[in-house]
Amino acid sequence: MNLILRAVLEALPQAFRNQIYRYAKGYIQYHDGINNPDISTNGEFRFLRATVGDCKVVFDVGANVGEWARLVLELNPKVRLHCFEPSRATFDKLLSQRFPANVLCNDFGLSSTKRQEKLFVFSEGSGMNSLYRRQGLEDRGITPQDREEVITLRTLDDYCSEQDIQRIDYLKLDVEGHELEILRGGQRLLSDGRIGLIQFEYGGCNIDSRVFLKDLFDFTKDFRYEFYKILPQELQRVAAYSQQFENFQYSNWLLIHKNRELSC
Repeated sequence: MNLILRAVLEALPQAFRNQIYRYAKGYIQYHDGINNPDISTNGEFRFLRATVGDCKVVFDVGANVGEWARLVLELNPKVRLHCFEPSRATFDKLLSQRFPANVLCNDFGLSSTKRQEKLFVFSEGSGMNSLYRRQGLEDRGITPQDREEVITLRTLDDYCSEQDIQRIDYLKLDVEGHELEILRGGQRLLSDGRIGLIQFEYGGCNIDSRVFLKDLFDFTKDFRYEFYKILPQELQRVAAYSQQFENFQYSNWLLIHKNRELSC
């Protein structure tokens, strides 16, 4: 740091310096697209609006109560939309949306194998319900998951084979750290390039699932997909893995097949 600037900052009252720090940190987080779950300002809706209109088949894995699915339908009413929500109470809320006939709601989740598994539940309809027991959230006023529910998991490859789905244009994953396992269950689709793009979240849930961004980079390196980070005003191409991204701060990422042209 410039010595003059350092001297000026050190002469300021600590409370004022703390305020400068908070403002600077907030701007950096906005610039880097982290810790902003508001789809209308974090770049998610901007990207969705620019791309989903051309999609024929969209998967919403971790559909929760259907808010994202509703946005997709507003932008592309004729899209074939497949929703997956394994929690019984949350699935009932998803059904209450009364989606049109081109939406198929499934009461199971996706993973690397077909099996039964425990879902750790915060509350009905919570977007944080997870296959992994979340820890260290008390400082955010979030109490630990106090309920468990046995859910059904299937694989992406098997589901698409059974439904005679040849291609997924847009695969959205909101599965609290379980992204890698779902991709492992879709290796046939990935190797054939039959998934146009994949949107996934990264954050504190990856601590609990023990899955790093590096694991996703390593797993997909032979499938001809490119990584992008969703920023408020643009997509940031990430050509290679770097430890600087491994910060466990909430952010949204994309895997886009090299044959898919971007319109944003």
